Amino acid sequence: MQRSATARAAAAVGAVVVSAALTGVAAAMHFTPWGTPVNAESVAGTSSELNTQFNDGCPIQSPDGLRL
Repeated sequence: MQRSATARAAAAVGAVVVSAALTGVAAAMHFTPWGTPVNAESVAGTSSELNTQFNDGCPIQSPDGLRL
């Protein structure tokens, strides 16, 4: 009898954890529509070297946050 009570308690805890996880996922799936596209090179303060002929891969922001 002790084992069955423990199994039920574990199942209840598991159900609560799964429910909490799914609630967070459902709340995070709220997206807004796409905005109007903007040419990144026309934004004030960007470099004309933003788009180059090279395959840059994944840019990483510099520690000072001013450059990619």
